[in-house]
Amino acid sequence: MSALYGFLLSIPERVFPFGGPAAYRALLAKDFARNGRGHYGAGLTLYREAFHLAGSIVFIGTAFTLARILGSRLVFLALSALLFAAITFQEAYLHPRFYDQPLYKGVLDWCAWMIPLALFLLSGAFASLED
Repeated sequence: MSALYGFLLSIPERVFPFGGPAAYRALLAKDFARNGRGHYGAGLTLYREAFHLAGSIVFIGTAFTLARILGSRLVFLALSALLFAAITFQEAYLHPRFYDQPLYKGVLDWCAWMIPLALFLLSGAFASLED
């Protein structure tokens, strides 16, 4: 995996508020020992889903700003299509293959990214972009 991808994947671990990276890794090891590799406990699942949701919101804000600067709704749609493809590939192929991620976790992750994007696309804010 690329260094950037590894950096992005490790953000939740590096900013873990309950004792830092060492505490995160200890909790992860405990969850994996209890539930099997790739199976997070409820606490870590919620914590990581919050980061997926935040990532989606940051993406929407960045893509919307870029689309407004460039004056094109098409820019936002193209970036959204790229995000859809990337997250689908990540959750359906990469994470199950390299991290033993179970299907339910991939579905949760995908929904945390895509539902905010879908809601934004359906909102009136998207209509404010020019064609």
